Amino acid sequence: MSGRLFDPAASRAVLIGTSRYSSLPPLRSVRRSLREMAAVLTDEGICRLPSRHCSVVQDPTDGNAVGRAVGKAAAEATDMLLVYYAGHGLGGLRRSQLFLALKETDPERPAFHSLAYDVLREEVLDSPAKNRVVILDCCFSGRAAAPIMAAETAALLEQLDIAGAYVLTASPANQPAITGTKITEFTSELVQMLRHGVPGAPPLLTLDVIYAHLRACMKARNLPQPRRLHTDAAGRLALAPNPLHRTLMDDVHQSREGTEAPLQGTEPDNSAPAVLLANLARRSQYLVHRLLVKLDRLERDTEDPDRLVELFELDHLASRMRRNNDNLLILADADSDVVVRQHAALHHVLRAAQSEIEQYTRINLDKIDPDIEIAAHAVNGLVCLIAELFENATAFSPPNYPVTVRARRLRSGVAIEIIDRGIGIGPTQLAEINNRLAAPPDFRVAEHRMIGLLVVARLAARHRVKVELRTAAEGGTIADVLLPATAIIDQRRPPDRTSQTPGVATAPVHAARGRAQVPGQASSDATETLKEAR
Repeated sequence: MSGRLFDPAASRAVLIGTSRYSSLPPLRSVRRSLREMAAVLTDEGICRLPSRHCSVVQDPTDGNAVGRAVGKAAAEATDMLLVYYAGHGLGGLRRSQLFLALKETDPERPAFHSLAYDVLREEVLDSPAKNRVVILDCCFSGRAAAPIMAAETAALLEQLDIAGAYVLTASPANQPAITGTKITEFTSELVQMLRHGVPGAPPLLTLDVIYAHLRACMKARNLPQPRRLHTDAAGRLALAPNPLHRTLMDDVHQSREGTEAPLQGTEPDNSAPAVLLANLARRSQYLVHRLLVKLDRLERDTEDPDRLVELFELDHLASRMRRNNDNLLILADADSDVVVRQHAALHHVLRAAQSEIEQYTRINLDKIDPDIEIAAHAVNGLVCLIAELFENATAFSPPNYPVTVRARRLRSGVAIEIIDRGIGIGPTQLAEINNRLAAPPDFRVAEHRMIGLLVVARLAARHRVKVELRTAAEGGTIADVLLPATAIIDQRRPPDRTSQTPGVATAPVHAARGRAQVPGQASSDATETLKEAR
């Protein structure tokens, strides 16, 4: 499903929210919804809309304040006009009527002192913008997406085709929306998707992808399912890149397409079991790659939102299968013949690792130094290492608790903390695990039950990374990951030309994935620096 990002400089957004009413129950969660929507739209790393192009109208008493804000934005926008409303939605005498409640709205007479959706729609359609997007998070909002007569539907779709519009609603025409305790449920899912992405989905979060994922999420939680009214062209407009897109691995495996994946690369362990393991892993990788290519084609040709979500889930499962094969190659000390030649921001490396685990939504990237960049030779190994630690943290902690990730620069490297809220690990077992992490054991059948731990230990030794587990003061476990100076790029001095191909610009981690072995053991000052990180 191809698409394009909107042009931030030529786009405008108006966010309307009513949380306080004279004659209706208050909706405190609407305030948070407005703040979160404004934050994600103006975040330079997500939607990138300039703050001056995003207007917030909170608790308007009448339609004049809304009309001024929407009219100004509609006149200025030439690429995308986005209008969002959160609050009470009221139905009229006709089934298709929808009134967006304002502060002084009387529920007995909703046509007075409220904002009729028909009026808002006309104002939006009068804009010269190429794309008009209306998002309604209110009760009965599906009325805006469900004309009752076939002739009316055809006429409206024809109008939308000219306008290039997309209407996304939080609920069907006859159902309420769920407010939530802190933030409205629909907006919460929307914001989380824009921030964290969708595994298995295309590289851009188009409106069609957003709708399909929202529908699946709300259905899984037994909440009202969103509705839409759109044209095909409008659905290809993207609000943000997909941070969990799996293209990180694609280049390596595409290099093997059309082959039977022969055993290649450096294999220090020439024992028969290791050679056999590596050979089987590469053959399996070849089949997984063919599966992913087929899924990509199916995704591009599919418009049905439910079927699209199922394809995304299959895509994510296949990507996780590929990671398991990568782990087998690591255990066999086998390297890929393709090497990454581009550095990557640590934030992108962490996102790539997040996309490779099952419970990806539980990973919370809390405080990540935005200036940390990972050297090309360490990118792939670090993704695999952190993905294993993410998987372990989510598997051994309560499902309703997030796993928090923090990263900061030190004098001698970078410290990463992965914090879970599980039951913790006893002192004896903790010491045993740390010993294994410091001195990775040989690959033996007896170690298979702790394959993730062995993968982490092998990668840590390969890239001179220090990994240590400790008990968190609040309960749970903290995994400390200390990256040596050789694994990061010091942006305060010119980059090392020997570690990056001349003429190749620095790019996000999603550009390619390969493997390069870095010989050597953990640095001598690793323990001292790890103490500094604490």
